[in-house]
Amino acid sequence: MVNFIKNLFRAAGNRSAASGGTPPAEQQSVDHDRAISDYTRAIVLNPGDAIAYVNRGIAYGNKGEFDRAIADFNQAIALNLDYAAAYRYRGLAYGDKGELDRAIADFSQVIVLNPDYAAAYFYRSLTYQKLGNETQADADLKRATELDPNYAAAYSGRITAIRGIVRGQRGNLDQAIAEFDQ
Repeated sequence: MVNFIKNLFRAAGNRSAASGGTPPAEQQSVDHDRAISDYTRAIVLNPGDAIAYVNRGIAYGNKGEFDRAIADFNQAIALNLDYAAAYRYRGLAYGDKGELDRAIADFSQVIVLNPDYAAAYFYRSLTYQKLGNETQADADLKRATELDPNYAAAYSGRITAIRGIVRGQRGNLDQAIAEFDQ
């Protein structure tokens, strides 16, 4: 969770994991090692606390320890199959590892659990864009914008830039120039 998607996620706000927002471990000013230690103590005291696993997983992800992060997200999901935040963060970690199909599966599960959550469509849109599936990326971005025009609109310029770069890398220079001209 140290790449483009993570930075987008940080910009979305600083709310608690329990409310579906950004948990404390995601905030930039956090000492991630200390957060991991604190969440580990919380888990020892209450091994059934899915939120503590998610928060510790985010701290691991912020350190680039994606396998450990995913293990914590898996544990949170095992404790609560309907915990959308665990799928969302695991999707981000899979995206950072380059496991884009798994990231899409997790963002899709978030949408199943919370069909009105614009960010899930947005993250999935970015992931589809990375895979070159522009049709699905556009559909998801459109849906994110319908659900929350302010959220998705704030990042639509970045999506356009990504499309331009991807098209340029694929040799579609005329399409790349058209994206940047929008």
